[in-house]
Amino acid sequence: MVPDLKRVHIEASGRCNSKCPMCSRFTIDGYLQPGLKTMDLEDEMFFKFFTEDRTKNLEHVYFSGVYGDPCLNKSLVDYVKWFKKYNVDVAIDTNAGYRNTKWWAELGAMRTRVHFAIDGLEDTNHLYRRGVVWDKVWKNVNAFQEAGGNGAWTFIVFKHNEHQVEEAKELAASLGMDFRLKVTQKFRGHKNWAVMEDGEKLYELEPPEIPEYRHPNVGNVDHIPTKATFKFNYQKPTPLDDVEIDCQIQNWKELFLAHTGHVMPCCFLGTLHHDSPGAYQFTQEFDMNSVDLHKVSPEEAIENLYDIERRFKLKSIAEGKLLTCARTCGKKFQNKTVYVK
Repeated sequence: MVPDLKRVHIEASGRCNSKCPMCSRFTIDGYLQPGLKTMDLEDEMFFKFFTEDRTKNLEHVYFSGVYGDPCLNKSLVDYVKWFKKYNVDVAIDTNAGYRNTKWWAELGAMRTRVHFAIDGLEDTNHLYRRGVVWDKVWKNVNAFQEAGGNGAWTFIVFKHNEHQVEEAKELAASLGMDFRLKVTQKFRGHKNWAVMEDGEKLYELEPPEIPEYRHPNVGNVDHIPTKATFKFNYQKPTPLDDVEIDCQIQNWKELFLAHTGHVMPCCFLGTLHHDSPGAYQFTQEFDMNSVDLHKVSPEEAIENLYDIERRFKLKSIAEGKLLTCARTCGKKFQNKTVYVK
């Protein structure tokens, strides 16, 4: 699928210190996804994939993922050093609520690019980054920047924090950090989002009122977090049948290495545990053993991904076109995250 690999998205951990309400880590009613392996990417799998030859041909890697925060992996600094050795550009996404200031200073001294997911200030960040302690975040960010780190503040805008955008931007500038606003696509037709934990509703999130920060797919339907099951009838015609797929990741010559050691085309298809018909369809139709580095070589895993590329040209979901690909990279849909500087 990617004959000339240039970029890799790495999920270093399936563990997280936060309980973000819209995260794929949790079911729609607030439970940990069934079957999710809360483990870190193993060193053996990392170095099996990132051989010297493969690494030195890369241009960029970024540690992010679907189910965990990369900073929970104890080997993260060693992974960064490996890429730095071969002059590969590195970036990390994190909520910064884990590890101590000494650890962050070591990372900063390597001039690593880190995108800090901080969605508000002391009185609001925890409303989305549930369980993340502000004092710890602020100490870690300062230690990182003071040691020479190349940090950027990424701020998801909601109604409860949109009034803090300018203050956050000024704080970022005072630390020598870049600042960008993230316009979330995760309301997906809803006018609100029920924050759930173990089946109990805690409160609601609302999209921002400022039009510039509001995604086009925000709708007017209440988010009702009822437990869903997906026994999708793939034989019926769907609006996705005629959608033309323009695979963004394929254009970038990128792959996704999941925390379980699976080589995937992208993190969207790597979201195997999720309350969606797309995840259900993919897990029913694709042999995950064929891309598992515990069982096959990286070369075999990459070769086996061509079955997914073949599906892009199919005429319908009934024939095997992938729902996730059509919804995410279909030219008719607006389901991607938007950033505003």
